[in-house]
Amino acid sequence: MLKLKWIVLLSSLILIFAALACNMGVRKPASTSTNGLPSNTPVISIEPSLTETQSSLSASSTPIPATNTSSVPAMTPTPQNPLVTTTAYCWSGPADTTPKYELVSSIQAGTRVQLLGKGIVDGWWVVRNPRYNDPCWIQQQYVQIDPAYDLSTLKTFPVPPTPTATP
Repeated sequence: MLKLKWIVLLSSLILIFAALACNMGVRKPASTSTNGLPSNTPVISIEPSLTETQSSLSASSTPIPATNTSSVPAMTPTPQNPLVTTTAYCWSGPADTTPKYELVSSIQAGTRVQLLGKGIVDGWWVVRNPRYNDPCWIQQQYVQIDPAYDLSTLKTFPVPPTPTATP
């Protein structure tokens, strides 16, 4: 048993010395300069002289055609649909006038709506109700309209008839 321990110990020492001996022949890399090459590597710079540059410029007789920038159509951004900035009610008519109109639904803040027109009553837009897909009236203060949106083409909606109560 003692003999087996000595054999294992001696074998381990031989392996350790062999591993250390492998690293003895490794050389340190040469120091590198700022361009990534060893500092003792010669650097050759190939730059044309001023006279060579001038002669190559004057030797070029091929004219470069000018680009026609007017043929490129101007990209006009497509305006986004109006944004409901605050949760707002959507009515069957302008609810702040007499008589009162029916509340159709509410539109959540952050919803984009299709603008159908402006109401004949100031301060009201007519939009497509995103829930029921019908026209409804929403107060102007709750809608943010893209400045690129062309409001001149919008239809003006008259005040709809008042709802009649059924007996």
